[in-house]
Amino acid sequence: MRLNLIWPESESLVWHLQPRNLTTYPVSLTLLAALTPDNWDIKIIDERIGEKIDFDEQVDLVGIAVRTLLAPRAYQIAAEYRKRGVKVVMGGPHVSVLPSEASMKADAIVIGEAEPVWSEVIKDFEAGQLKRYYKSDGLPALGNHPIPRYDLVKGKDYSAMIQIESSRGCPHTCSYCSVPDLYGKSYRERSVSQLLEEIAMFKEMWFNEVPDMPGAPKRKLHISFVDDNIWPKRKHTREMLEALTKLDVEWSAQASIVSLRDPEFLALAKESGCQLFGIGLESINQESLLEVNKKINQVDQFSETIQMIHDHNIGIQGYFMFGFDHDKPDGFDKTADFIIENHIEMPVFFILTPYPGTSFYNHLNSQGRIFNRNWARYDAHNLVINMKGMSNEDLKEGFLHIHEKVYGPGYIDKRLAHLPEFNFFRFANKHLEEFGQKLRGHWDEVEEKDRQMAAIVTEKKKFNLPVGNSAPQVTLN
Repeated sequence: MRLNLIWPESESLVWHLQPRNLTTYPVSLTLLAALTPDNWDIKIIDERIGEKIDFDEQVDLVGIAVRTLLAPRAYQIAAEYRKRGVKVVMGGPHVSVLPSEASMKADAIVIGEAEPVWSEVIKDFEAGQLKRYYKSDGLPALGNHPIPRYDLVKGKDYSAMIQIESSRGCPHTCSYCSVPDLYGKSYRERSVSQLLEEIAMFKEMWFNEVPDMPGAPKRKLHISFVDDNIWPKRKHTREMLEALTKLDVEWSAQASIVSLRDPEFLALAKESGCQLFGIGLESINQESLLEVNKKINQVDQFSETIQMIHDHNIGIQGYFMFGFDHDKPDGFDKTADFIIENHIEMPVFFILTPYPGTSFYNHLNSQGRIFNRNWARYDAHNLVINMKGMSNEDLKEGFLHIHEKVYGPGYIDKRLAHLPEFNFFRFANKHLEEFGQKLRGHWDEVEEKDRQMAAIVTEKKKFNLPVGNSAPQVTLN
């Protein structure tokens, strides 16, 4: 039997500008493929890298990964398959938080984590008894699955870095984040032996087959940990990093700023190959952080902790959000100055976005402040809510301004003066600079598209005409 697993494309500008050598394979689909019986012929189709879907191709079952910003395209794909009589299963965060919406677009949906129920989905389909909903009774232990199907993605236009999940879950309750509700408020960990087995298999199947560039230094395998926080439990993380020191690899991961105030951990991280920490600083305004229950972030400790990280020659990808109720227009310049003064290598900026399934969404929805529910705009780079501490126009102009200032002439060099001339961070900064330069034009384009879609939907409803099963959810106020 034939199974197509699909990662939909996005209208997001940041993804359209993503360099192919930084694009990573869809790890969740390689895992689902590994959980599928051997008698199935499986193909992974990733629209992000230009792969096209042949809807008339003979296929028995289709699985689609759905994040919020991918939902409109996922629904379009599902509609094309279903009108040809092909069964479609959907899963992912968006499906889990809006099951009533997703269930109208698919033959079956998986709510929550797929590992415990995927074999049941396949078994029911083979028996012609596919159910509408699949949901695990509890959160599964991690690692009780085979090695991901790297053979289905190797040789494609992806970065030859491995993505590893060493833990899942988060005990923090930041109101804009759905991770605790989706994956639990306590950490679940995978055994270090399982992680090492997965790394060894990836090196054998993929990394070792990619030749070194002539005259270039010998490449090291880069491990991208996809955990929400690499440092949840010290004993487990220490055991993992001690094992990595023997492998001669490089790695990057996300971590909370408070967990990095530990010189012993930072020393072990560097020794084991750490190149970069992604840190959700979010705001340099303490009131804004408290507003969304980000209590663990203490602004008065930011600079000291950043210096501790830099003292161990580890780079920082700092995430900053704008649009909190306590934010004011002068916050953009203040944040830019903070970034430049602290030499943050890769600052990344987001517009505060109310993702479905979060208490932040519920709060803003109750206030009537959400003016755009076209999920394709929920990439944290489009404004979909009305501001409180500034005007909507102030937010957009400030967001463009901070890109111009932080990535403007001379400022990249000033922030990266401590690094070699040819360095990954300089390459990545040029990509982020291009993103900022094209953002205004992108906003104009998508806003006009949304206006046209809203007008069409309004007109159809006026005459009681069907809107369409796969139409994006446009409700502009």
